[in-house]
Amino acid sequence: VGWTVPVEICSALEGKGIAQAWRQVEAFWQKFSKDGSIARRRREQARAWLWSEIQEGLSSALMSDQSVAARVRELESDVVSGTVAATDAAAEVVDIFLHGAPGAKTAGRRSAKRSRKG
Repeated sequence: VGWTVPVEICSALEGKGIAQAWRQVEAFWQKFSKDGSIARRRREQARAWLWSEIQEGLSSALMSDQSVAARVRELESDVVSGTVAATDAAAEVVDIFLHGAPGAKTAGRRSAKRSRKG
């Protein structure tokens, strides 16, 4: 990164070393804001946050769908026992979520999205 982290003692309770600690913060900020490192890191963090939120939302939606949640429990056991590969189990879960269980009525929110596409 190009920065050696200084190790210093400070105490707000005793009023010691606060000014020096703040100078270190300012020096760090000045060095890495000028070369664009901080802005670049913020963009990377924003992208990671986006995908984290997407994954969390999808996981929540998957597990709130009763047909999916029931099958996930079965598949987890199969994956742990080694009778089903994790990749195959995951593909099945996604397929059930997107298209519904074979012979089951597909949820309206998913069928509406598919019908808009084509």
